[in-house]
Amino acid sequence: MSRTMPGPETRTPTRRVPRAAYSLQEFADLLGIGTTKAYELAIRDELPVHAIRVGAVYRFPRARVDRLLGLEPEPKADAA
Repeated sequence: MSRTMPGPETRTPTRRVPRAAYSLQEFADLLGIGTTKAYELAIRDELPVHAIRVGAVYRFPRARVDRLLGLEPEPKADAA
């Protein structure tokens, strides 16, 4: 019994979804610190943004990191 793989014409296109979190490496780079130091701080919960831990993987919510680093666009002032 052989299994056939779908050809390009039968595959559904994948949709790119923006990631909601930074990896530990990305967050360390943004902070200008090394990965080893970032792991040490994450383990002790001493980073300025609380890590989400999934197994041995650390993730940092993009919205909180961007807000911390001032990477969010300025909110628009309401027209009076």
